Amino acid sequence: IEINYTDAWLPRDATLDLSTSIETVAVRGGFSAGSPARVDVVRNGEATNTTATVSPDAVILPNLAFGAYEALAVRLGGAEPGTEIKAYVLPQAEIPLRLESVTDETIQTVGRVIQTRRWRVVFVNPTGEVPADVWIEGRRLVRFDMPTQALSVAREDVAAVGSRIAAVARGND
Repeated sequence: IEINYTDAWLPRDATLDLSTSIETVAVRGGFSAGSPARVDVVRNGEATNTTATVSPDAVILPNLAFGAYEALAVRLGGAEPGTEIKAYVLPQAEIPLRLESVTDETIQTVGRVIQTRRWRVVFVNPTGEVPADVWIEGRRLVRFDMPTQALSVAREDVAAVGSRIAAVARGND
């Protein structure tokens, strides 16, 4: 996967190559403000070319390609609860992401303490809403959890067996 953004984090282009024992898929997308996105998909040798309406400031989030979620972490780093972020699920459709809440969390790893912000976001899909938690450190992705899909993806240091969420001490507890 490769997704390129401008310095202002507006999408320019995307390349996604997927392969299994039964299928190969190559997706190429080009994005330009004020123009429909061009999306070319080659699935097992059969090409389709389409255009899609994609907001100029959308975050490109292909399914199951979690490196792309770094761009979402950048957007969350400057966002507030109640905000809506547009996401283009390459090559399917644009959907809104509703930012519901944010909490500060501390993760203790073997090597250091990481101060994170844990965002509760909701993917507003046409088939229904899907909640997820996105953990960021500054503007970098730390962890992504989608409990309804039994999915959790984390950075290596956070996924290590010696890492844990640090308990917060409260006076008079």
